[in-house]
Amino acid sequence: MTTVFNQVASLLLAQVQVQLAATTAGVAADARVCLVPGQLAWDNCECGLIAVELVGTGFSRGGQDSSVETEDGCNGLATATYRVTVLRCAPGVGAAGSAPTCAELDAAAKIFYDDVDALLRGVSIAMRDMYDTDIIKTYWFNGTSPTGPDGRCVGSTEEVTVGVTNTYGAC
Repeated sequence: MTTVFNQVASLLLAQVQVQLAATTAGVAADARVCLVPGQLAWDNCECGLIAVELVGTGFSRGGQDSSVETEDGCNGLATATYRVTVLRCAPGVGAAGSAPTCAELDAAAKIFYDDVDALLRGVSIAMRDMYDTDIIKTYWFNGTSPTGPDGRCVGSTEEVTVGVTNTYGAC
């Protein structure tokens, strides 16, 4: 089961990277790209970040369209919830204590909008691709939310839950 959950995380990360690369801002050359097993550790935004966190797993009896009979007679799904985050540095106070200019803030807002769009597109495409190849049996989106600011980091997070055939038998 862990192998499937790691495969899902890797595919999510890869598809979000592809979608970000297609935006006008692209992927920051110094972006950290990581799969993490739990809560994301912020790093004062010394660089950009694309992260996929596995934030929860569980079992579900599943409904009529999502239950799968396994060899041991278990009728349900194992679920995993992922948090996919894209962060960039936002304009901050200059060395002389000056506020960011309107042009800097406008440019940062456009990049933020493009990043949110790329994040949603990447997660959606990854879910569709995995569903079409039976890696996952079902999925649902838990919502998009702005992330930060924390220090000068700002970005967006998308949560998605996937269901895979329960091979543990603990349903």
